[in-house]
Amino acid sequence: MKVRTRVENRVLLIELNRPELRNCVDGETASLLDAAWTRFRDDPDLWVAVLTGAGDKAFCAGADLGAIETLGPGPDASPHEVRQFVSHGRGYLGYTRQVDIYKPIIAAVNGDALAGGLELACLADIRI
Repeated sequence: MKVRTRVENRVLLIELNRPELRNCVDGETASLLDAAWTRFRDDPDLWVAVLTGAGDKAFCAGADLGAIETLGPGPDASPHEVRQFVSHGRGYLGYTRQVDIYKPIIAAVNGDALAGGLELACLADIRI
């Protein structure tokens, strides 16, 4: 599983699980992150989320450049669709551009946070 989640008490732990690729995000990973954030937002029994990366080399190295075509609106999208996605969409890395989560998010940054990985870290209210 590219994103692992588990609940401990009222805390949702979200772990990027691609350590061999420095936890970079492809389309499937972005979808799984989006689902995790939506679950956290909508579940009243979850009070805090903690995001981290597997392994000890990187929190997240951003987009998976080897699978960049799997991110975003797709290669056949019109310029208008791309603008809509970038300006009003969830974000290339799964939910990073939304501002409708009103519960605390902690990023446990356990290594490099590069490019979109920094964007994921910045989604958090607290970074450690």
